[in-house]
Amino acid sequence: MQVYDIENITLLNSEAEDLPFDDAYFDLIVSNNGINNVKEMEHVFQEISRTSTPGAQFVFTMNTAETMHQFYDSFEAVLNESGRPGEIDAMKQQIYSKRRPIEEIKDLVINSEFTIEHIYYDDFVLSFVDSATMFRHPLIKYWFLDGWKNIIAQEFQDDVFSKIESRMDARMNGNLHLSVPFVTFDCRRNDEN
Repeated sequence: MQVYDIENITLLNSEAEDLPFDDAYFDLIVSNNGINNVKEMEHVFQEISRTSTPGAQFVFTMNTAETMHQFYDSFEAVLNESGRPGEIDAMKQQIYSKRRPIEEIKDLVINSEFTIEHIYYDDFVLSFVDSATMFRHPLIKYWFLDGWKNIIAQEFQDDVFSKIESRMDARMNGNLHLSVPFVTFDCRRNDEN
């Protein structure tokens, strides 16, 4: 890779649901917040299992459902006040699609022929001066904002997001913090019998 003068690296662009590798190809697979962004999580775990050697290590991180709850609490409150229960359901479905409950992830890991050796819990905080700054931050703007907006019909977006901003700014008193709890799974591929 010429940019960083790194040798022996090959970059592939492929779908995680259909990995272009032979069976039992890897003895280490690492994913940092990637698996929660796939279309078919169950199939991805099966592909990881298929391409792992017996005894292979599989380490991955995922944000939990409580990620940025300060924003989602305000979002839900504004939708509730606006009489938009359908959008509340859509918001909760979006959260679920990206950040499944830990118990479901455990089941997916075990059903994919892995043993969970350790689960580590940690968190970090994203801090902003106010909600307008948060909405303009590249992380929010490019990774979250479109998904949030897609929950609401376009003609109501300005009103809803203006109310969210006001609510969050009033709650945070000039210093907005979004908590991001995450979990790291350290797993081993079961040996073949």
